[in-house]
Amino acid sequence: MNVRLFVVVAAIILVGAVSAQAQAPTVDIKFQFEAAGKLWEPGTYSVDFAPNGNAVLTPAKGGAPIEIPRMKLLNGRTVRKVELVFERVGTVLFLSEVWLPGRPGCEVGRTGAADRQTVKGSEVKK
Repeated sequence: MNVRLFVVVAAIILVGAVSAQAQAPTVDIKFQFEAAGKLWEPGTYSVDFAPNGNAVLTPAKGGAPIEIPRMKLLNGRTVRKVELVFERVGTVLFLSEVWLPGRPGCEVGRTGAADRQTVKGSEVKK
């Protein structure tokens, strides 16, 4: 009986540790923004890339993930934390680039605006 209990507890701990390591990094966006042709609310989002290369933002408060088509692969930078780059046009901030540690960046939009703002998130745990 004690051996079974030990095995069950060890399995639960192992599953929890693996899922914690697999979690995507998060970023806290403190303003409304436009991505994939839609306006999104401020909040905390996990950030990852889908197998097809598109960027995926998932609201921490729940709801459907936002899949944003990749326009172009970006190289030449390495980041230690997730970074989202926004371009301001008037009062609207448009998501333009997504960067994750250890991976090339991804251009998801381009307005040509000179006013750019970067939001950094959590470090990726290895």
